[in-house]
Amino acid sequence: MQKASDLFAATEAHPGCQFFDRALNPVEPRVGQRFLEVQIDVDFDGEYSVQEGEVVQYEGDEARYFGDMTVANYAPIVVPVFGDDARLPDGDLLILEA
Repeated sequence: MQKASDLFAATEAHPGCQFFDRALNPVEPRVGQRFLEVQIDVDFDGEYSVQEGEVVQYEGDEARYFGDMTVANYAPIVVPVFGDDARLPDGDLLILEA
């Protein structure tokens, strides 16, 4: 696993990007690819910590409508490898599994 500061720098360098390869380059996820969910926390002293989450499989994007149903926001949908329920990703970033 990469250092927490490197993971945080990747999210700062690519705002809005949630999917990365192991070298922390942004990737466009493809249906069926597996990713490790990673949560980055920063404490009051500015120290970073990383918590690895579940391995999930990308299932595509889902349209989410707001207001008068004319504006759609697309959200990625994942399914835990050892689970059945599709959901939004839990991590700050998702790292492509080899």
